[in-house]
Amino acid sequence: MMARLVHAVERLYPLRPELGFLPSTEDLERAVGPRTTAIVLNSPSNPLGAIIPPDRLRELLDLAAERDLWVISDECYDAITFDGSFASPAALGHPDRVVSCYSFSKTYAMTGWRVGYLVVPAGVPSPFGRLQQALLSCVNAPAQLAALAALTGPQEQVAQMREAYKSRRDALIALLDRLGVPCHRPAGAFYAWVDVVDRAPSARQFALELLRRQRVAVAPGTAFGPAGEGWVRLSLAAETDTLLEGARRLAGFSLN
Repeated sequence: MMARLVHAVERLYPLRPELGFLPSTEDLERAVGPRTTAIVLNSPSNPLGAIIPPDRLRELLDLAAERDLWVISDECYDAITFDGSFASPAALGHPDRVVSCYSFSKTYAMTGWRVGYLVVPAGVPSPFGRLQQALLSCVNAPAQLAALAALTGPQEQVAQMREAYKSRRDALIALLDRLGVPCHRPAGAFYAWVDVVDRAPSARQFALELLRRQRVAVAPGTAFGPAGEGWVRLSLAAETDTLLEGARRLAGFSLN
């Protein structure tokens, strides 16, 4: 949506289940055209929970350097990881061409406050100030003060929240395994990517009818791109009992 807002043309690259929903360097290289200016990476991923390993990130950074491209790295879930594999691209090489994007929404549960920040290479002329002034002037003062309190205050809550998400993830995956429902095991973020390809003609129809008939809300995979057909996203941001009850209702529901 942001690309279209500035009249840019997005070129999608696939994330395949057989590759662990990780970007393939070859796929990205094929997607690069003569007018390509940037590669967007999202790790940990929404909606997949996949984390791009350091070796793959280095390959992608090398590709960007060879093709004179910027890397826009969406790292909004950087504090919510479960297996220690997360790395920031800017720390791995070619930091002069990486723009890293962060948010208070996930780490400090400030969703809806719309406070975030960028890390850009030193000395690079930035258009972001002009864009911000035209779009929203500035983040409102209460949200700025809340963000400052989040950064400077105790950080134990972040670790406790991460452990709660990990516990819910493990309980959800164990339940879905027992019920025979295929699901990608997330390494970060707080979502589960569930296979419903045999349960409905489309992911959107499955999500709408699951909500209407079972009172369980999920996001259809196609909300995140055409490759999401046949999948739905579950959120771990609910109490464990509620999450597992929703998973049981999903497991027993089919339109086919």
